Amino acid sequence: MAFRTIRTLIISIALIAISSCVFAASPVIFVSNKGNDANDGTRAKPVKTLVEAYLDVSAGGIIFILTPDIVVPQNTFIGIGKSVTIEGVTGDAGIVRGVFNIGAGNIKVTLKNLHFVGDATGGPASLMNISSGNVTIDDCSFHVNNATTAIRVVQSSNLTITHSTFNGAFTGIAVGDWAAEQIATGNVVISDSTIEACHRGVWLEPNSTAGVAVSNDVISNCDGSGVFGEGNAVQVKDCELTGCNEALVSDTACSMDTYNDLLTHNTVAAIVNGASSITLADDDITLNGTGLEYFTPGTGFFITFNNNRILLNQASANPNVNEAFE
Repeated sequence: MAFRTIRTLIISIALIAISSCVFAASPVIFVSNKGNDANDGTRAKPVKTLVEAYLDVSAGGIIFILTPDIVVPQNTFIGIGKSVTIEGVTGDAGIVRGVFNIGAGNIKVTLKNLHFVGDATGGPASLMNISSGNVTIDDCSFHVNNATTAIRVVQSSNLTITHSTFNGAFTGIAVGDWAAEQIATGNVVISDSTIEACHRGVWLEPNSTAGVAVSNDVISNCDGSGVFGEGNAVQVKDCELTGCNEALVSDTACSMDTYNDLLTHNTVAAIVNGASSITLADDDITLNGTGLEYFTPGTGFFITFNNNRILLNQASANPNVNEAFE
């Protein structure tokens, strides 16, 4: 009997010791590729993985990334279902190789000074999937070297992107997922950012009722379209679109409004097709292969030309389009 009592006491002490190593959720957690997931997440003793940091941080807290190359194992996703801020502390910190899935009710997620890197061919379909909540992305970059979409937004998500860079993606920002029959119904704002060398810079997919506002951005060298609208409404304001195959496309049932944009050195500055419409106001449309085209037969039409400067665009060699102007 005494032996059993002693053994029980030893087991109880061991369990207490183990439980004392389980840290309470903290409002601030630090992560470093030189850390250890058994640490308490302080700056002096950071955890090693972003997954552990997310588990340890309290709702509404902040995760600081101290070093570059925070690697998420291949085919592993970071599911974010609580309000949190994730921030790289220096310019070279916060290089994340992994996939974020964000969405759970009305959460608020802020991503700041992070650098997302896509895998080689055979990687994930999207580096970031957002299905609900309010997400802010500031001063981040997305570098993708395959047919991956950088960010996909579906359902009722609201997304604000500022001071960020997208490079090499199939689509920089896709709003909706037509192939998966998921529409987007929230609002997407993209401002003061750069989108380059993607197939499509911004794509509002069919049937989505989201509103997309693109402002003060530079969109360049897209071999497909700079801004491609097939859903509800797209506004493009104070942007420069250059070196794209098609700078602006309003297709299917999109209503696109442009204001004070520079469209130059594109194969086609703007296209309208289907039951869509486009309004061009105070735009500079110059030195493109073609200024603006609409396809026939179709029901597309241009709503308004207002105070545009249209100069030195070449003639179209495509016999299936009508040139609204050159």
